[in-house]
Amino acid sequence: MILPNSLRGDFNWWKDHIGISVNPIIKNDYFIEIFSDASLTGWGAVYGNKRARGFWKREECIFHINYLELLASFFALKCFANDLMDCSLLLRLDNTTAISYINKMGGIQHTLLSDLSKEIWQWCESRNLWIFASPSRGWCRAFVRKIMVKSLPTKAADIILNSISTSTWNQYSTPIKDWIRFCKGTFKDPTISDSNTILEFLTEKFEDGASYNTLNNARSALALFLGPQVGQNPIIKRFFRGIFKLRPTAPKYAVTWDP
Repeated sequence: MILPNSLRGDFNWWKDHIGISVNPIIKNDYFIEIFSDASLTGWGAVYGNKRARGFWKREECIFHINYLELLASFFALKCFANDLMDCSLLLRLDNTTAISYINKMGGIQHTLLSDLSKEIWQWCESRNLWIFASPSRGWCRAFVRKIMVKSLPTKAADIILNSISTSTWNQYSTPIKDWIRFCKGTFKDPTISDSNTILEFLTEKFEDGASYNTLNNARSALALFLGPQVGQNPIIKRFFRGIFKLRPTAPKYAVTWDP
């Protein structure tokens, strides 16, 4: 077996730390909670009453939003945890890919994300900081509620929102954020259900490589606050038939066993 040189640093780390390294039991007792967010133009972070933000450099603007979300969390740590040591920190993000790469300390699918997550953990290690990333759902619920109360009684809207599980909010937060970003970039109102705008949004995600299931999840997220017509519109339904033919869902099992 031939191992790439990129793993040399990992093996050297284990050689030096295998006798002293531990993986602490995660507790819900975090010293501080840091919120971070990113767009294609800049980033922002919040800790208590403190805020930080900035614009991306020209060479940073070329990166995918997943990388920018991860980079924003790193900048947030540098802003609010630079002087901290020997404690656990809770990072709040609304990008599931960035959350996964932080909590798993890297990955094998995207080298850039893995390298950046490793850099984040090395920065934390030098300060004996333990970080855990978790979805930030508050903004998503607030955005949906703001739209729903325009057409529904306030108390009824709150009851409806309470019917949505935590896992569903986790699934919906990314497509809702993508929808807001798309509407902002195309000067459209994200609170108005326009079939042409929705099709443009879904087409953009499809061209970025989104699967049928990902696009269907985005449609369900939009229907939550734009109304059931998002799923019932004949043109949008036919659009999804085309998506299914162009990019069908993969079978759950590649082979079956028949004794």
